[in-house]
Amino acid sequence: MKERLWYSTVFGALAVYFLSLLWDKLYFLSENIILSIFSPVNKSLFEQSKAIIFPFLIYSIIEYFLVKPNVKIFVSSKSIACLSIAFVQFVLYYSYLFFTDRNLNQAIVIVNALALFSGFIVFFKLYFSEYDMSRLFIPAIIVIVLMFALNITFTIISPKIDYFKDPFLHEYGAIEYYTQDRVDIDKLN
Repeated sequence: MKERLWYSTVFGALAVYFLSLLWDKLYFLSENIILSIFSPVNKSLFEQSKAIIFPFLIYSIIEYFLVKPNVKIFVSSKSIACLSIAFVQFVLYYSYLFFTDRNLNQAIVIVNALALFSGFIVFFKLYFSEYDMSRLFIPAIIVIVLMFALNITFTIISPKIDYFKDPFLHEYGAIEYYTQDRVDIDKLN
């Protein structure tokens, strides 16, 4: 089991990274309002976290059916890994801003990759840790449901803080500028 899960984790880290690059543009390519819940609608850090967390969760569902691990330990470990991805992304992003005083444009890809890979490492370490992760199954389900609920809410009604603010257009949430006309996001930078 450990070897199969290790290979699945390594493959998953690479697959999810490349999927997240596409996921980042998913809403802009389709302009589907339903996709705005699961993919970024602007370049804020909150929206960028959706570009890595949702592909991570999708791969986790596929991985579960392929590897068939213990469901309680798997869900608990993946839930904590999701939280660690968001935390690492937040810390790296704001550390970069603090030390360079520049906006993180192209480097967000590197920050997302580091956050994503750290999430896979956290998952693997937790799954095989000596701590009984199955005890966290119910809280893990609550965390995942809460993440979905917050993504829906904060995409539509964004709090007016920097975490939700597009650093280029200085707007929040689903920016009308993006939804009225197709815009090449890279040309805005």
